[in-house]
Amino acid sequence: MTINRKGDFLTREKRAETINELIAYFNAERGEEIGMIAAEDLLDFLLNTCGEDIFKKGVQQSRIILRENLDNLETDLELLSK
Repeated sequence: MTINRKGDFLTREKRAETINELIAYFNAERGEEIGMIAAEDLLDFLLNTCGEDIFKKGVQQSRIILRENLDNLETDLELLSK
């Protein structure tokens, strides 16, 4: 059974990997043991809270890179036409 969560942008594999990383982080960095459910809840909270903003920032950065590449292409085409 698959549970669809609001703001869940991760594949099943990446979600499981991230949950394991959260558990390991709390253990290594904070000396705290959290379980699978707590790690899942934390991941869901983070995705719902800032996932959309992170996505929008990625789109914004992609636009900047695309514009730079198009500018370079225009310059190259102008040089070829001379």
